Amino acid sequence: VLLADAQRHGVSFLPLDVQVSDYDYKMEGITSKATELVPVREGLRSIYGVPEKWLRKIEEERAAHGIFKSLKDFIQRTQLPKILLMKLAAAGAFKAFHQNVRELLWKSEAINLDQQSFLLGQAKEGSRPKSEDEEDQNLIPTESNWDTTRREYNSKGFSLELHPLMVLRALFRQQRRNYLNSDQVQECRHRQKICVAGLISITQRP
Repeated sequence: VLLADAQRHGVSFLPLDVQVSDYDYKMEGITSKATELVPVREGLRSIYGVPEKWLRKIEEERAAHGIFKSLKDFIQRTQLPKILLMKLAAAGAFKAFHQNVRELLWKSEAINLDQQSFLLGQAKEGSRPKSEDEEDQNLIPTESNWDTTRREYNSKGFSLELHPLMVLRALFRQQRRNYLNSDQVQECRHRQKICVAGLISITQRP
């Protein structure tokens, strides 16, 4: 709710990225104009259900030894558990390494996290030949806008670019359902019957 309100007032947000995001949200860049708003970088704390100490470790490791060269380098340096790697991938924090989030999640399942293994951060020993893996990757369906919205809402509770109703309204138009938006409602006559669609974000009893 707060992010959406800030966006309506002209504040721009930059997406989550393990290469630049800190634990907290931060203003990124400078501006010489007093009236120009500085973009805000999404913080790692936006990810649901992750202890602060794990997210702080990403920021501390990057500050001490520089940005991560690859996903393998990230895994070897941070030594984070797989459940957190999956959460980071689902939240889109690894897009600097791989733009296709679905494919990245698929690959993450096969990553070797044995700290004693020289294959740490790579595919597990005994995995299938590369040609078969590439063939399976080609079968991974493209993520729709609705799938992207659900993934981001499940991992963070919001999306910087998409809103569930934004995606659904396109479907409503295809089905010729006359649901009015907030601007159209203001133009309606008194006591006119209308159809609206909305999303309950918070339920609160008096």
